[in-house]
Amino acid sequence: MTRQRNRYVQSLLLPTFGYLALTLAVFAPVLPRLAGALPGGPVAQVDAWQNVWNLWWVQRALAGLESPFYTTLLYHPHGTGLYLQTLNASNGLLALPVTALFGPVAGYNAALLAAFVLCGLGAYLLALRVSGSRLAAFVGGAIFAFSPFHLTKAWDGQLEQVALQWCAFYALFLLRAAEDLRRRDALLAGLFLALIGYTSWYYLLFFAVYTALFALIWLAAARSWPARRAVAAQLILAGAIGALLLLPILAPALRDVAGGAGATAAAEPLGDERLADEGAGDEGLDLVKIHSANLYDFFLPSGLH
Repeated sequence: MTRQRNRYVQSLLLPTFGYLALTLAVFAPVLPRLAGALPGGPVAQVDAWQNVWNLWWVQRALAGLESPFYTTLLYHPHGTGLYLQTLNASNGLLALPVTALFGPVAGYNAALLAAFVLCGLGAYLLALRVSGSRLAAFVGGAIFAFSPFHLTKAWDGQLEQVALQWCAFYALFLLRAAEDLRRRDALLAGLFLALIGYTSWYYLLFFAVYTALFALIWLAAARSWPARRAVAAQLILAGAIGALLLLPILAPALRDVAGGAGATAAAEPLGDERLADEGAGDEGLDLVKIHSANLYDFFLPSGLH
């Protein structure tokens, strides 16, 4: 068993180093200044620094044995909960050693680089499971990791949306749980579902929809009631583990939503949102055009290329 596991780990070395090399090539300009510079454009001047603060706060809170989901540094002295904040605590944990030793800017860059490598590896394993071809799986992992969407999120400094790796691993283990009916795979699927939630509420919502569709397809495709029950048991186990692990933040977040946290901000749209709400003016129409997809763009290189 140990020898088989060692062979499996060794088989992952080549694709891992391949994605690492691609990541270092893409982010070569920032490598000499990992502790002093952030990659990105105009949006990153706000969002990237917010995520630097997030990493710093998670490290500081855990070092002081405090909850990272509440701080008195904002709205002092009363403080505020961070359950609905884009805290992406999973990135804070991933970058914790680097943040503690070299500072939050280095931690941000470490989490960013790790996300691209892990995205490639997660998609590689998923594609390998489906295709059986290592070459096709490597290409698929590279396409997923360095897709325009992923690179744009890095360019905008939105670290919580850069961390797509948990999504790939969740899809992998959910598929394995349904196909192989092994409890370990369902448990790992639940773990990665929780990591998605501790990273981004957006992605958690997306994958709740994905999971519902996955369940419908698999249950409909099952050839017998015993097969349906077995698959359903796996999916329920994965969902239960994910919900249990997310309970410490899910319950307070739902409480804040029910209590109207942030209602004042929501009631006063600013900037683009106010213009979009007006709708009747030329400004609102222009914003609709700007934020709509241009069909040509699906066939042309990105403006960030």
